[in-house]
Amino acid sequence: MKPTIKALAKGGSVLAAGLLLTSSAVTGASLMSAATAAPPEHASPPENPGPPEHAGPPSWAPAPEHAGPPTSAPTQTPDPTEPTENPGEQRRTVSSYNLTFDVPQDWEVVENCDYGCDENYSAFEVWDSEQNLAMNFETNSFRDTDNPNSYERDILDTAAASQLQYAPTSVVTYYWVASFGERDLSVAVIIDDEWQNWTEKPAIDYFMTSADRNPIMGMAPGYLQALGYDDDGVVTLDEATSFLESEQYATLKKVMTSVRETP
Repeated sequence: MKPTIKALAKGGSVLAAGLLLTSSAVTGASLMSAATAAPPEHASPPENPGPPEHAGPPSWAPAPEHAGPPTSAPTQTPDPTEPTENPGEQRRTVSSYNLTFDVPQDWEVVENCDYGCDENYSAFEVWDSEQNLAMNFETNSFRDTDNPNSYERDILDTAAASQLQYAPTSVVTYYWVASFGERDLSVAVIIDDEWQNWTEKPAIDYFMTSADRNPIMGMAPGYLQALGYDDDGVVTLDEATSFLESEQYATLKKVMTSVRETP
């Protein structure tokens, strides 16, 4: 049986707005979790230290104009919605707070409350049919960084997340090499203004569903190793490129491009 709780971010800080996960297909599913890798050295707001690990890339910068949680009252969580199924594709719809996306019928979506799920923050883990932690997302994120690394990033693939209406957004697959030697592949939903203007500085993989909401959704670090693409802890460019030809990557990309604001 899989562990029930593991952290989502390493050295990170998170203050965020919560979500209610609703799907009849996940009712009764066992709560799963696993550790995810994260950017080094995140500052943490004193009121709510965030998870020590994170699903995003190894480097982060704060979302524009956000040093902490929004000052406005949190949006009312909508009533649970029934899952929408497509038997031909064996997929179901998951709706949480103001975020909706589709997953394969045999994948699990698990809320991780190890660091306190409340009206200001929730984090979720998405497990594939082989019980590998495939993806993480947070309902909202506000971060600072003192990461001393610089980064080289090689964009390998992009696909429009066309159902996100607030701002132009893409699912971006990129290989990165940090100045301190780390290297890996990241797949994440990122607002276009962010990834199209990357420099060598640390950057956060986030998107926006409103002026004050910045969710984070990305492939779980360690997923390639779980699938057998990485056997020494360092993902090479060849290994990353090989993963892009796999069925697992195609499924992950389809899940991420299905993300949209909940009506």
